[in-house]
Amino acid sequence: MQSLSGKTAVVTGGGNGIGFRLAHHLGREGMHVVLADLDPESLEDAAAALRGANVEVLAVQTDTSRQESVEALARAALDRFGRVHVVCSNAGVGAGGPVETAPLETWERVFGVNIYGNIHCLRAFIPPMKAMDEEAHFVFTASSGGLLASEPMFPFNAPQYIVSKYATVGLAECAYYQLLGTKIGVSCLCPSATNTRMGTRGGRDVAAIEAAARQNRSIEQVERNRALMAKGQDPDIVARKTVEAIKQRRFWVIPETNVLPAIRRRFQAIMGEGEMPAPREWIDD
Repeated sequence: MQSLSGKTAVVTGGGNGIGFRLAHHLGREGMHVVLADLDPESLEDAAAALRGANVEVLAVQTDTSRQESVEALARAALDRFGRVHVVCSNAGVGAGGPVETAPLETWERVFGVNIYGNIHCLRAFIPPMKAMDEEAHFVFTASSGGLLASEPMFPFNAPQYIVSKYATVGLAECAYYQLLGTKIGVSCLCPSATNTRMGTRGGRDVAAIEAAARQNRSIEQVERNRALMAKGQDPDIVARKTVEAIKQRRFWVIPETNVLPAIRRRFQAIMGEGEMPAPREWIDD
């Protein structure tokens, strides 16, 4: 998709972080933006900021864990703009706890957003994207934690998150192969720790997940993970690299290349050629 100008993008989880920066950069390319988020305050603030940058925006409060909510998002986008050319299925939540004692509601809510949110977006948007018979692109926001469980906060504190992101990577690969021969490209975005507000917003679902997680994790662990995120990559860099991948019709988007050696060691271990990589230690850098 070399030219994005005049076309329409849908971005879920667009109220802040990577989603907002994706919407910003797609808008700078001349796209109309349909911005979706669960938190109405974040959504309206983000939409106002984009309008201030002369981006045509439609803001739709959306719970991506519910198919009917995503279908309503798709209808609103199509009613307003007629066609959708880019979908960034970016909404996500981060939570976790020990695999043997974390409450089932934590697993269910993380999977509801991080896995079923992607499935709901595929079901709602791929049929009309196919029907319009124009170049289009679908972006899954996964994580480097969907390729490598040895990130510092994942295996110990958030297995629910990492399992959901492994599933997202698999879903993205399946979508890529099933959409070969169509005009729809697919990208799988795998950022490492990024300086966003994931897990710190006041939205009711994030708060509920955090409350459940804290039953099994100390306050110190929660704050340690927040410190890691605060030292992470700028979401603007992640967004710019993702838009480049959309334009180049490129599948893998791994913005932080220093994770690649650990990913390589993991696959060497799979091949029986080495040991599993040790947890990374950026948090103490």
